[in-house]
Amino acid sequence: ALRLFALLRAYSEPSPAMPSMSSHTWSFFRAGGSDQVALERTTSAHAAVIAAFMPLTTALFAVLRNHEHVPRQFWMAAGGGTAALVIFALSRGGAEGGDLVADLLIVGAVLSSSWCYVEGASITKVMPGWQVISWVVVLALPVTVPASVILWWATSADYDTSAVEWMALILLGVSSMYLGFFAWYRGLAMAGAAYGGQVQQLQALLTLLWSALLLGETVTLVTVATALVVVVCVAWAQRSRREVVVAPEE
Repeated sequence: ALRLFALLRAYSEPSPAMPSMSSHTWSFFRAGGSDQVALERTTSAHAAVIAAFMPLTTALFAVLRNHEHVPRQFWMAAGGGTAALVIFALSRGGAEGGDLVADLLIVGAVLSSSWCYVEGASITKVMPGWQVISWVVVLALPVTVPASVILWWATSADYDTSAVEWMALILLGVSSMYLGFFAWYRGLAMAGAAYGGQVQQLQALLTLLWSALLLGETVTLVTVATALVVVVCVAWAQRSRREVVVAPEE
């Protein structure tokens, strides 16, 4: 963490985007925390029904926050993809496991994540994406380090972890939660948060694909049909994408 901070100090220049980092970092906490607590009270299928609206809320925040201009055709495509994911989640038992507190937590996580993506894309227009997520990691340290110590002290006796599980946790933290955001923020800034955010619709289906390849789970015809509908809707949404200016990578 100290080396990362030193690297940021060496490569970063004073930027008007820095005040937005506090809002961006706080959104990360609200999104991750709410989601994990909610999954203790409901099923992942039920959570997926609400989470399917994230691309749509990301586009809404992009219009309100960054004043991105999207045509009616975009909203039709985004709505079609969202509807397909909701129907798919419901077909997998998403209507069960309802809990008001859990639903509110998931809604909060969806809104926070959407706001976080839009803020990240906005900051990446004046600062390289790798610096944006790196500053989030550094600014979060005063909370993440004490919280990790407290949680480890309070819960370590309840489970027995192996080296494989520790490696999986490290891989998750370094890859999808850190390095993945290098490309994610860059892509959102280049495409626009509204348009780029629609790619999230493919995430649930790609998860099912990897589960089939790595875990041997069955891919049904419903899954394939939903995937085709979502791919068409994502491609449809991209047709009216406009060019935006982003900061050069360093």
